[in-house]
Amino acid sequence: FSDAVFAFAVTLLVVSLEVPHTFNELLITMRGFFAFAFCFASLIIIWYNHYLYFRRYGLQDFHTMLINMFLLFVVLFYIYPLKFLTTLLLDIFFGFAHYNDISTMISAEQMPLLMVIYSGGFFLVFFFFFLLYYRAYKKKDELQLSTTELIITRSHIISFIIYMSVALLSILLALIIGIGNMAIAGWIYVLLGPAHSINGRITKKKISKAISEEFK
Repeated sequence: FSDAVFAFAVTLLVVSLEVPHTFNELLITMRGFFAFAFCFASLIIIWYNHYLYFRRYGLQDFHTMLINMFLLFVVLFYIYPLKFLTTLLLDIFFGFAHYNDISTMISAEQMPLLMVIYSGGFFLVFFFFFLLYYRAYKKKDELQLSTTELIITRSHIISFIIYMSVALLSILLALIIGIGNMAIAGWIYVLLGPAHSINGRITKKKISKAISEEFK
């Protein structure tokens, strides 16, 4: 069922379900290629985290399934603001859309609400991942997790907290800063790179230390 939901989400990302009949229609369709590629990559990241979780822990209790259902529901909702915002930004970046085209898509006054919707969906996706991994951590004795597996589990929990924190910061900035500075609410996502890099380095050191102590 989960794989079917992700497959359906990919279908919602498709630029056009109809095959172009003319070359001009083909060019219009190709305009959406980069937006589709970015959204597809984002969805793959979500799917891969989902895949790793159930391969790693194999939990099938009621609470895990319930959290998973909420996650899949949010993923289907998140596709729409993700595709809309990505298409808008890439059309502006590549010059595909003129000012009049952009103004018909969204007004300047609506930009803060768009960022709130996008970041809200982003937050919820990783909030449910956080709940899944936190549940696995609480069941560490039942799952008989090794020291290394516990370190990895805690690292993922911290990773999802980073995602949620940046999303909340983006929402806060979108609500309090002026429309002219709305780009800041988007650029704040750049913080994800260094934050995850630091978390990854700390995790590697802890794993190396745990392995070395294990072989003493």
